[in-house]
Amino acid sequence: MVSVPVQGQRKGNPTKSKHYKMSHQARLKEAVAETPPVLQASLAEAFGDLYVYYDGRVCQVHTLAIDLIRTVYGADSYKGLSPEQFLSGYVFFYDQWSGEPVVLLEGRSTQVLMDARSNWVSLPDFYDKGEYRLERLLASGSKDAAKVDARVRMLEEVSRGELLRIWPPVGAETEWCSAAEEPDSAVLDAEALLFRSSVLDSIRGQLREGRNVRAHNMLNDIQLYQQSCCESGELPSESRCDVERWLLMKDYVLPFWVSLLALGVLFGVPFGKQYRKNRRIVPWAVYVMEASMLIEWLSLSGIIGLIMYAYGRVPMGSFHEVLLCLAWVVLAAGIVYVPLHRRKNIRGIGGAIALAAAGVLTLLAWMV
Repeated sequence: MVSVPVQGQRKGNPTKSKHYKMSHQARLKEAVAETPPVLQASLAEAFGDLYVYYDGRVCQVHTLAIDLIRTVYGADSYKGLSPEQFLSGYVFFYDQWSGEPVVLLEGRSTQVLMDARSNWVSLPDFYDKGEYRLERLLASGSKDAAKVDARVRMLEEVSRGELLRIWPPVGAETEWCSAAEEPDSAVLDAEALLFRSSVLDSIRGQLREGRNVRAHNMLNDIQLYQQSCCESGELPSESRCDVERWLLMKDYVLPFWVSLLALGVLFGVPFGKQYRKNRRIVPWAVYVMEASMLIEWLSLSGIIGLIMYAYGRVPMGSFHEVLLCLAWVVLAAGIVYVPLHRRKNIRGIGGAIALAAAGVLTLLAWMV
């Protein structure tokens, strides 16, 4: 929903005036008109629950939607819409969404070339009389243009249905097929062939006519078809999908960098003062610090374990995961290295440095 600012309070009740009601209704109509058609929240959720082959593995459409909006638009929401609503806009309402300024520009050179008044432009803006406007910058080796070009290509592939690989392999097929591919009549029976070739167009038609319940049932039919085509274990479990959704929000990183940096400062400042004055650090303070470091390491180990469970791989698939692993290594090194020193001063300062360094790494992981 688009929020409409309310004017400041005046004497009396301005909401009862005819002028206020007319202007308020006009602003509401204008705000609604600025938002392109989207799926209802329940429909978008059902669309996000579908399975898709993306990034070398089977996951839910929700993962693709999150990656799309973050890559193309550079944020987790567009006009207050969810990632699934953003993705479905280009799948089911492309004509209304094609003019939306959602592609994030990179660097001054691309902004000048596109003659953009903001940091975002629409897909048609990249073409002038059939010519691709980024071609010249790409030929010159511009890194900024390459980043923008990757966003354009990804959004175009979604719009054409090429990234929406929602059809599981059947019979002689070995790979998941996209919505843009023609179904193979040699391996599909007549019923499956008709379903795969027409269901998305049927959903578009139901949405245009406002039959949301029927569209919702068709989305459920797609998921049931996916499950019927796959054997046990080929699709991610419900718990695995829930864990992945939680991990994608990255909210779990916030308490880590806050607590790690706070502990690093809490122990580092007094330990540093004691060290400069050649005073002995209180032993129990060092033990508390080492216990805190162990608790942080165990918690981070749990997060890394969840990443491995959700994605089925070593957590090195993104810069975010690499930073988390580095923080884990720093804490592990601190836990092993610090107790080796008999001098409490060295142990205290070393542990504080490890906590602060891990805090910086998790902060960077939260920011990317």
